[in-house]
Amino acid sequence: MSNPNQAALDYCGVSAWHDAGYTGKLGLSATGEQFDPKGTELEGFVEEPFKGLYDNQLEEGHAYQTTYIHHLFAPERTIVQLPYSLDDFKRFSVGYIQKNNVDTMFLSVSSKVNGRAYDEVLNGLPHLSFFSAAGNYGGEKFNQLLYAEGIYGVGAVEIPSMKLPAYSSESNEVDFCGPTGLRVYYANGASVVFQGTSCATPALAGMAACINHLFIEKTGKALRREKMYQFLKDCCRDLGSAGKDPKTGWGLPILPKPEEVDIQNYIEGENAMFTDIEGHWAKSVIEEVVKVGLMNGFPDNTFRPDEPLTRAQAAQMIKNVTEYMLADIDSRMI
Repeated sequence: MSNPNQAALDYCGVSAWHDAGYTGKLGLSATGEQFDPKGTELEGFVEEPFKGLYDNQLEEGHAYQTTYIHHLFAPERTIVQLPYSLDDFKRFSVGYIQKNNVDTMFLSVSSKVNGRAYDEVLNGLPHLSFFSAAGNYGGEKFNQLLYAEGIYGVGAVEIPSMKLPAYSSESNEVDFCGPTGLRVYYANGASVVFQGTSCATPALAGMAACINHLFIEKTGKALRREKMYQFLKDCCRDLGSAGKDPKTGWGLPILPKPEEVDIQNYIEGENAMFTDIEGHWAKSVIEEVVKVGLMNGFPDNTFRPDEPLTRAQAAQMIKNVTEYMLADIDSRMI
């Protein structure tokens, strides 16, 4: 039986990445939804580190479908279920993401919470690429989480017709679009066509997981969030209005062949982490605290290790350390 999803995988360039071995195996993804993976097609690929400690009150069937689509695009990627509501995200998810180097997260949930409330915590997670569905409300409204600077808004497009569904929400906060209308299979042999930006979001996040697999293999770490954005933008097929538009963002990313990726173009000194710590007595310590997300450098790729901390920087560092320690305690209590 032919795979009805193959056309989308081929069109987006994902099949070539799978053939080259970039299936998302290196790295870790997270979903903001919950379902019981036991006995499903995804058993063995989904982990529940905080099972029973929070309740996002979302439909399990939808959670299975979104996770299935992510697995379709990144078939060897482990996916963890983490809470997304702001308080629980701070309590559980942030520390887990830092400690376990989660590099990709997807959420196909529409929220009334202004995403700017997430900016502070997402700024402390520089290597997390967070994808969120734009919503299925056409021009009426859109998912308010998209206001976060650290969240990519995802619209929908049908492949191979390239039809732009009328339901895909419109907003200047939409950054990209992903394929919709993909088929989800169940362990009992049944299947359903999954529509909406809820389908497009985990698909695009799955592409990012494969990209991060390549960069982790070549450089030892996932792409920084802004570099992932640039990578996806660079390989977009423009749809709708020229340039970035409210329905499709920059368009649909079409992955180049992995051997054609210019690695250096997206790391800009990432191997050295910072341009001003080579030979510094605290280099290894700096690299470790940055790796787990306790501290960050400056936008010009410097750390400025000998400059005194400002009060705001010290407060943020204390906050990050506290959240990291609390997350570690919570994980050991499970």
